Amino acid sequence: MKAVFGGVIAFVLLGLYASSVVMAIAIVMRKAPAPDLVFTEGFRLAMTTIGALVSALVISVLAATDVGEAPLDRSLRDASRTTRNAVFYAMIAYLGCWVVCGLASFVVGVMVYPNVLSILTDHGKAWIGLAVATGYAYFGLRPASSAPRNGE
Repeated sequence: MKAVFGGVIAFVLLGLYASSVVMAIAIVMRKAPAPDLVFTEGFRLAMTTIGALVSALVISVLAATDVGEAPLDRSLRDASRTTRNAVFYAMIAYLGCWVVCGLASFVVGVMVYPNVLSILTDHGKAWIGLAVATGYAYFGLRPASSAPRNGE
């Protein structure tokens, strides 16, 4: 029951985060449903604070996962096939939403419309750094510490 409740909370927060990103992109692209629509402090809070929580969850799960292993595999070894499949697809949906929201923030807020809405630009820049760090953590990439220096 604890895992179900935690999962529901995680997806509710993901929904709030995703809606704030969509709202920011809509405002920047001037396709918002109403011309007087503004990016309120509540949306700003959702994008920054909840976005950080969502990113922290993604990074912590992927960093604790062995290379080549699907996230959460170890904790579900004794679970039924149905439970493992449900968790796997929920995890794919969660990661997919995080990637789509972050990548959209980067493309729209940094590449296409930089500095139109500073929160979107800042979020896009922060997300790309987190995505790179997440990739390094998940794939176990480490900087070469024994690389020769200055032709040595």
